[in-house]
Amino acid sequence: MVHLPDSMIQLLKLAKISSMYPGYLRALYARYPEAADSSYAEQYRLIMDGGFGWSDFWKRHLEATGRFEVLEIVINAEPLQRAWAREHGLSVTAENWREEVVTRQVAGFQPDILFPHDFHLISPEFRARLRNECPSIQRTVFYDGVGFCRALEFPDCDLMLSCVQFIVDYYRAAGLKADIFKLGFEHTLLERVHQSTERSTGAIFVGSVYLRPFAHMARLAVLAKLAREQRLWLYLNAPGGRELVAHGVRLLLERRWAELAAFPCTATRALRLGSRNRGSLYGLEMYSALSTAQICVNVHIDTSGNMAGNMRMFEATGMGCCLLTDYKENLRELFEPDREVITFRSATECAGKLSYLLDHPIECAKIAHAGQQRTLRDHRLDAQILRMADTLLTLAS
Repeated sequence: MVHLPDSMIQLLKLAKISSMYPGYLRALYARYPEAADSSYAEQYRLIMDGGFGWSDFWKRHLEATGRFEVLEIVINAEPLQRAWAREHGLSVTAENWREEVVTRQVAGFQPDILFPHDFHLISPEFRARLRNECPSIQRTVFYDGVGFCRALEFPDCDLMLSCVQFIVDYYRAAGLKADIFKLGFEHTLLERVHQSTERSTGAIFVGSVYLRPFAHMARLAVLAKLAREQRLWLYLNAPGGRELVAHGVRLLLERRWAELAAFPCTATRALRLGSRNRGSLYGLEMYSALSTAQICVNVHIDTSGNMAGNMRMFEATGMGCCLLTDYKENLRELFEPDREVITFRSATECAGKLSYLLDHPIECAKIAHAGQQRTLRDHRLDAQILRMADTLLTLAS
């Protein structure tokens, strides 16, 4: 990062528009019901202090360079956004409140770069209207971490980011500028989560299990086997009965006969998980659970292919868990297998290695410590964001 005298610095303004899991927002407002009537600033701080996802870490780390001013918008936090509208004298309609409030927020901020992190809620048509309302926008940056891989959806793309190399390669082949943004661990969370000297929980999985095609079918198979052997604590945002029925109907309507034939097995696995599910955890609650666990199991989303790099790898190792993760061909670029993390290639192998680690806690703790040291050295989120700061400055120049 080039450092200039303060008098010579013109701040680069970035508007980042994100969403947060509805489950996280529902749980937060249920815990603090009075928050919905509080000010925008108070609600914003409550949401960000919960430590969910990227929280406001981009804003913090970019602004710490002295080269950026960042507006962080949580597009699907309705009480938060409506509070902003009230405080700015904006009367919004029931059906278009998201777009109406975001348009005013962005227009008032006059950013140089637009970063619509949630491109599902921000359509190409809406982005075009934003740029029309806000001519200060010179560049638009996107992030595809799940293999969306639809270049035609991004006619306004100046830079596509992804944590997976094959996704970057896809967009480059389609003629777009694309770059790797490695995920990482927000190290300041270690100061905010109580660190127990004793890891009282054996093995856990914290995350989602969806039955959508190409989502979590491999994850479902692994977790169902572990749940059957009852050696794993599950904290799931998991399918319930309605989603199971909807999935079966979808397979029938789309005439996906092979998947429909396997549906009873899928449903049995999902129900088995449901019976072992201790409930969803988000943000600091999730990190707290990781801080008391010996082992964290990780299975990548189906669309990741043979490439590793999801958030759970760094969350788990950062909090000092022994990571038991599915093998991917690039894993050695991130961690040293069998010393910093443990890998598996099948549900059966995962179950066997999990049993071994639980039966050998000293060896498990050594691997956990080595994995945490590697993450804190090479996989910190602030380092990845600071590397991206230079890219954004170059893009805007």
